[in-house]
Amino acid sequence: MIIKPFGVSIRSVTIAIAALAALIATPASATPILWTLDNALLNNATPVTGSFVFDADTLTYSSIAISAGADNFDFTNSASASAATFLLAADAPDFSSSSALRLDFLAPLTDAGGVVGLDFGDFFGSALVGCANADCSAQFVGEELLFASGTVIGRDPNSVPEPGALALFGLGVIGVMAIRRRKTAR
Repeated sequence: MIIKPFGVSIRSVTIAIAALAALIATPASATPILWTLDNALLNNATPVTGSFVFDADTLTYSSIAISAGADNFDFTNSASASAATFLLAADAPDFSSSSALRLDFLAPLTDAGGVVGLDFGDFFGSALVGCANADCSAQFVGEELLFASGTVIGRDPNSVPEPGALALFGLGVIGVMAIRRRKTAR
């Protein structure tokens, strides 16, 4: 006698479990994460807003779109710095005589996303600075505005929320079971 729980044979259940295990065992490829500034203020109460994309596999920044205050500095060019704990962006093609945004993170950015605080240190903390040369190794004296608050929040722009993914999976299972019942009823 063949046992058929819910009208489905054990063979069908075994195949379904094997297919599910194959899907779960498929290696995931990490995608770059969109990081958004949250509650970021300079020490003169100037808000800093925007986002950037960080790829932890290649340690590269892209799609930098950050603005600071009424002057509306648009920081769109990244520096040569390739580090998960540091971003330097300019509002000009290079850093010569330009304003630069320096974001130092309290923890390395990853492809997992999450919330990471900004470092508010006095000398190497997150700041809006004036650069005196092309690589911003020299800064204008007195041109620095430090951050007073802020975090960055990372989310995969292509991710499907877990409840939605689980609901889709559940609907698929229900559909397969309904088809199997219909076939066995004939």
